[in-house]
Amino acid sequence: MSINAANGALSWTPGEADGPGEFPVTVTVRDNGSPVQSASRVVRVIVREVNQAPVLAPISSKTAVVATTLVVSNSVTDADLPAQQFTFSLAPGAPRGARIDRTNGVFTWTPTAQFARTTNSVTVRVTDNGVPSSSASQTFAIVVGDYLEVRLGSSIVLAGQTGSVPVKVFTTVPATNASFVVEVPFGRLTNFSLVPPVLPLASASIQPLGGNRFQIRLGTQAGQNFAGEQVVSHLRFLALSNQPSAFVPLVVTNVSASQVNGQAVPRASGAQGRVVYLGAEPLLELVRDTNRTDLVIYGPKPDYTVERTPRLSPVAWTPFWSGLLANLHVMIPLTTTNQSGFFRAVEGGGLRFTAVGAPGANQEVSLTIAVTPGRTYEMQRSVNLVDWTSFATNTPSSNSMILRDVAAPGVKQRFYRAVGR
Repeated sequence: MSINAANGALSWTPGEADGPGEFPVTVTVRDNGSPVQSASRVVRVIVREVNQAPVLAPISSKTAVVATTLVVSNSVTDADLPAQQFTFSLAPGAPRGARIDRTNGVFTWTPTAQFARTTNSVTVRVTDNGVPSSSASQTFAIVVGDYLEVRLGSSIVLAGQTGSVPVKVFTTVPATNASFVVEVPFGRLTNFSLVPPVLPLASASIQPLGGNRFQIRLGTQAGQNFAGEQVVSHLRFLALSNQPSAFVPLVVTNVSASQVNGQAVPRASGAQGRVVYLGAEPLLELVRDTNRTDLVIYGPKPDYTVERTPRLSPVAWTPFWSGLLANLHVMIPLTTTNQSGFFRAVEGGGLRFTAVGAPGANQEVSLTIAVTPGRTYEMQRSVNLVDWTSFATNTPSSNSMILRDVAAPGVKQRFYRAVGR
């Protein structure tokens, strides 16, 4: 701070550390008389804070790969004192799924297949907590590389019959061949093969690797290539007989592919397929998407009744839906209720549990079942709903039968089911 001795003009340029604040300044003036006389006054200088905008460091362009998370750190500085807090955000227009940590500014994005071979603009904003607040932004580009995906389809198959699922190839770059491994759980499907190759394929081979794993290689004819999304083959199989119904995943791993120029496709992966294996029992599945929820019934019989109970203790099964299946399944729209519920499917005119007697002193459980007279039923039990063991077979002469089972020592829970044969 300085003052002009001749005219008394006071001048001062406050620094960042001086505001906000109030400073008393004493100004004294003297004459040149004899004796010298003087006078003083105190001037209050009030320094108000002026919020300076933060400075966000430039962000260079980035490259990304489908199904791999891109991580970008951001750096911000601000001349304001005391130090301010910053909030990070993304401006509208960022690709779907992109995220930024509001506190530390770390940007993350895992591109899906739809973003392969695209360039995406992202604007990062940072805002301080000054009054009024100030902000800064930087825009950068993300280039997502080419991508190839092997996709297995789905199908429903009855025990003892043959079936197949489509083999699709989706690619954003022309490719001439693809190799991948299919893993299948034991116990339901066998005798895997591929249909004879047709355009664009020149070859289609499958080789057992052991452990129910199969190496599949697909090669295109000269002048042909994979482009866009194509059904290029079908994976055939035989469904084993006399197995409980189950959802069988077909897992795709170890995918690789070559471009027309001989170079590897930058990113290749697989999308698993599924086979709904139907033995004697029906299966239920809850399917959800953005706009609706459906209950899907799969079964080997033409008609079923779906029953619902709000709780499992005590059980109170009530009819929920009855109808015919088409192509071994049917979809039932559900209404959202925000309440829990349990469902079971009962074969039309088939069996259902009507009463369960709790274990007594001898640990015996009694099961009362409504059945179809003259039909054979196999009773099975499980402690985990996965591994089932048969413990009784009966062919009732009336529409009701009672079976008894003795609980094993130390077993806290046990599940039962009856399978019509």
